[in-house]
Amino acid sequence: MSPMFQDTLSDKLRIFPDLKEKLQKFVNVKIENLISNRYGKHDSPFTGPLVGFWHAHLRDDAIIIYNLKNRSLHLVAIVSHAEIEGKRAKKMKNKLDQFK
Repeated sequence: MSPMFQDTLSDKLRIFPDLKEKLQKFVNVKIENLISNRYGKHDSPFTGPLVGFWHAHLRDDAIIIYNLKNRSLHLVAIVSHAEIEGKRAKKMKNKLDQFK
């Protein structure tokens, strides 16, 4: 779990109080089989500037960003759609590069 994840989780919990429950379900799905188990239809690798990371929609506008390293799940951040689309995706890439 990255420090960025802790910060973004705190921010999103203020908006979505049920997020901890959704996050626990996500982790439980991934623990079963990290690579082949998907958390819904929106659990997939990024393309474009954020390639190298995966994302899954936990709820409306709460998207978890994670990566898979050494057969381990690394939670990187929870963001909104706006933070990963268009020009903002490049800014997010710069923030996430340290977690590759």
